[in-house]
Amino acid sequence: MQTMKALFFLFSISFCLLNTSVYLCAQNKVVKKELSTTADTLWNQLDKAGNKQGNWFLKTNAERGEENTTSYGFYNHGMKEGLWYVLDEMNELLRIENYKNNLLDGENKFYERGYLICIGHYRSVSSKYKYDTIKVEDPVSGKFKQVVVPAEKGTTKHGTWEFFDAPSGELLKIEEWQVDERIFIKSYDKNKEDTAFINARTRSLPHVKNNYFKPPPNKRFLLLN
Repeated sequence: MQTMKALFFLFSISFCLLNTSVYLCAQNKVVKKELSTTADTLWNQLDKAGNKQGNWFLKTNAERGEENTTSYGFYNHGMKEGLWYVLDEMNELLRIENYKNNLLDGENKFYERGYLICIGHYRSVSSKYKYDTIKVEDPVSGKFKQVVVPAEKGTTKHGTWEFFDAPSGELLKIEEWQVDERIFIKSYDKNKEDTAFINARTRSLPHVKNNYFKPPPNKRFLLLN
């Protein structure tokens, strides 16, 4: 946890981009300066078609009781891709999101006061066609089958979801979801056998991939991969 906080502190003292200005933090003092150098213009760029391209900072104003957040990650011609980091008003990490074609896909992590409280998995639905197919497992027979999912769903909770106690990090509960339907839930004390089971189970799921999109090396800039 300390390592994670240290990484984000180092990041926050480098750049905090809001609109067209950069906020640099030196010795706990925030200093604002206008964009002027080549390095500054590496952020928040558009492609020739006017779509967001490359590394971006986004500031989201609070709605319906939610807090203001700042997020940063990579756009591929207007589509969020790969890892995105979401911070609260105090620059504490809230979420590490994974995107594919602008939709949540794969492993996502959720934090509270800097502590990891949940690891969950999403499965994005292809928008190229009216319907997409997702492979699911029958919880009784263990056999896999394809189910048809409307593309308008966008993304679904699909895979294992682990919930942890903060700050101890102990596992409190595990759930398994298939296309937004919870098929399994268990609360227990975590031990080595549980850990091995969860890891093996997660790796065996048909939608889990380890080759998430990463921006080309020359397009990355302080993204914590």
